[in-house]
Amino acid sequence: MRSLVVDASVAIKWLNPREVLADKANALYADYEQGQLSLLVPAFWDYEVANGINKAVARGDLTEQEGHDAHSLAISCTSAQGPSACTTTELCTRPQVPA
Repeated sequence: MRSLVVDASVAIKWLNPREVLADKANALYADYEQGQLSLLVPAFWDYEVANGINKAVARGDLTEQEGHDAHSLAISCTSAQGPSACTTTELCTRPQVPA
């Protein structure tokens, strides 16, 4: 199985459908859900996603509540398996902002 490292910008697109190329990020995740690839995230991914969410709220792309919900979901979406040799963690669930 192919593995890809996705950075925070991809996760922000999952959490904020108004982001440019969100459709491409969602297609990538669909491949993951179908078992066609494994997604890995960098060690500082949680912090980078939190920063991206804060910026989206500041720009008005997300409400404060959507930002809070997105942050809660994002920090819960990495597995507890710990970092691999390349300092990444496997992504285990998809964050979704409630409609």
